[in-house]
Amino acid sequence: MKVVVVTNTREVNSLIPQVKFDLIKATLAPIEVQIMFVENEEDFQLLDKISQNDIVLVETKDAETIHQIAIRGLRHTGEVPAAVNFDSNKVDLRKAVAGKIPMPGLYVSLDEVEDGKRYFVKPLILEDSIGIDEHSLCHSKAEVVERVKYINEKFGKPAIIEDFIEGYDVTVGIINRGDSFIVKAVRIDSLLEGVPFQSEQVKTEDLRDFYDMDELNPKLSEMLKNMAIGAFLSIGATNYARLDFRVTEAGQPYLIEVNLYPGLKDTGAMYRAIKFTGIPYRDYLYEVLNTARRRLI
Repeated sequence: MKVVVVTNTREVNSLIPQVKFDLIKATLAPIEVQIMFVENEEDFQLLDKISQNDIVLVETKDAETIHQIAIRGLRHTGEVPAAVNFDSNKVDLRKAVAGKIPMPGLYVSLDEVEDGKRYFVKPLILEDSIGIDEHSLCHSKAEVVERVKYINEKFGKPAIIEDFIEGYDVTVGIINRGDSFIVKAVRIDSLLEGVPFQSEQVKTEDLRDFYDMDELNPKLSEMLKNMAIGAFLSIGATNYARLDFRVTEAGQPYLIEVNLYPGLKDTGAMYRAIKFTGIPYRDYLYEVLNTARRRLI
């Protein structure tokens, strides 16, 4: 058996950069770990080289590539396209969890924005908090307009506008074992002065402190874990994920986003959450690989 990481040149830097691949390869040794780049339909024939005994670690959100892996009957960690859609489509995510899990108010038009409120503006569909900095928190409509314009010009991506939730960040890591879940909630505090949220700089320079929510507030921790599992199931996810929340000081959680392809680094938020369960990094990777199942997508 070997592990084949399937990705492409468009997503490799955000989902499986070289440093992460090297770390996974070294940690899983002597199991062989290969990387395969599948760019388009002309490359689908490469998938025929993967053995039925191998495990495909999917590091692409391309639906057709995942489908081609699945119809070959290979064991893989990919999710169905409908589930992956919730990574970026906040409108659909709201529909999926409606009545179960609150989310911050979302504004699809600048006409809905008004002065006297604080808003959080960020790019749609960018990994690792890219495009999030101290200016993401806007205190007026003028600041929102300016930030939306900046994001459109800088990244060529649409911006999303949400109510800013005063409070703190919690991330919940989930790994599906089939008959049970590994699930852990951790509070993440930014150490960057004046930036009380997970900005690009905070993540890149790892300016964060992590705290086990089971120790800080067992009742709230249990609520967050149940909410995360509920959201995970509601969107049709089957393997592993990281779900991010903002929690008010009064203890009201708001789901911020779902990440079905969380970073697998030993310093990433996903593992640093799971690490509080006592699972070593090597075993964590095995747990992720064990979510691979033969199924049609």
